[in-house]
Amino acid sequence: MHTPGIRTSDVVSWARNNQDNFLFEPDLPVQVETSSNDPSLWRLYGLNNYGQAGGTSDADIDATEAWEITTGSHDVVIGVIDSGVDITHPDLAANIWVNPGETPNNGIDDDGNGFIDDVNGWDFYDDDNSPNDGNGHGTHVAGTIGAVGNNNLGITGVNWQVSLLPLRFLGNDGSGWTSDAVAAVNYATMLKRDFGINVAGTNNSWGGGGYSRTLDRAIQVANDEGIMFIAAAGNQGTNNDANPSYPTNYTSPNVISVAALNRNDSLASFSNYGATTVDVGAPGVSIYSTLPGNSYGSLSGTSMAAPHVAGVVGLLNAAKPGISVTEVTNAIFDSVDPLQSLNGKTLTGGRVNAASTLTSLLGQPPSIDPIDNLVISSDKILNISVTASDIDGDVTLSLVVSESTTEEPAATVTLDGSALTITPIKGRYGAITVSLIATDEQSNTATTSFT
Repeated sequence: MHTPGIRTSDVVSWARNNQDNFLFEPDLPVQVETSSNDPSLWRLYGLNNYGQAGGTSDADIDATEAWEITTGSHDVVIGVIDSGVDITHPDLAANIWVNPGETPNNGIDDDGNGFIDDVNGWDFYDDDNSPNDGNGHGTHVAGTIGAVGNNNLGITGVNWQVSLLPLRFLGNDGSGWTSDAVAAVNYATMLKRDFGINVAGTNNSWGGGGYSRTLDRAIQVANDEGIMFIAAAGNQGTNNDANPSYPTNYTSPNVISVAALNRNDSLASFSNYGATTVDVGAPGVSIYSTLPGNSYGSLSGTSMAAPHVAGVVGLLNAAKPGISVTEVTNAIFDSVDPLQSLNGKTLTGGRVNAASTLTSLLGQPPSIDPIDNLVISSDKILNISVTASDIDGDVTLSLVVSESTTEEPAATVTLDGSALTITPIKGRYGAITVSLIATDEQSNTATTSFT
């Protein structure tokens, strides 16, 4: 009962004068719509496409819907194996991984992992502890995965909060060596295996060099530690089934190969494809993201598509810590939005959908019917059958009763299974709030309340 400007004692007095009739009505839950306040969010059609700039409405990964479930977690680490990351960028700095076992700039390998002062990752190209970006490619990728969300600045990533692990192996010209890529993959694996760092996956927006047994093995070892390997499908416009492209064609279970789509859900003209070797599509044309030096800009490529999927991996791990490689791949593959443009062009035939993927993993929340308006007599017991259901399994009901006055309770309220009993206490008056909570097997909840 909400009575602005009226004293509780007056409400109680009114109840005493009307003691034969107590009105119980639903106090229905409401919530804010989860959307970041970042001023350039509108540019990110890949996250939320409402037809801006000639796009097709909903040709996106449904990030805004996913944020109703989770916006990410700093406890989740995503490696960016690339040209480095501008770790001082104002829209990235708060989401850059910090090594908890290392003291900055003391010249000592404090955690004993073989890398001195690896506070924010490692530069395998120059073999030092400064994985900063002299090219821009890695910073752009990092922004899509996890630019800081809701900070009223620039953009947001698929994850509002995450820990981005910069692993530089490409030089300022964008080229590098497979041996350094192997070292970067092994570093991420070592952090998780030996030091318990929660590395959920790595983004790999690079290619070339052909098949490498050493890199293949490194990816498989990462798989054994539960680390996803998200790879760009390539930008030659060719069929990876017929002309393998690496690392995207490696067959370890943790590899997800990503093709690029435009703002109208068409396969980009430059994007590689493959009915058996390319897994999913994601936005990859004119993607707006962070660039070094407090800048932003648009780039195109499967390099821009892959971090959308790496971002979804981050959300999945935030929503369900300890999730396995199999659970990640099944959730992503089983939840794509089917597209005609990807039919026969990718394994799943669809675009990744962050919200559907999370729902697939966590299950649909239960539903509980609101209690209709009730009028009860002070000398009668009221029995109500509570209706709750869940398409994914069983539901458990629980009860919370709170007093909204300082008087003694006007009734006792009990719940036995789905049977709710309200028993008025003679001579007592006042308002109470009853909340019924339905909890499913995945710990999702739904609540209805009345006063």
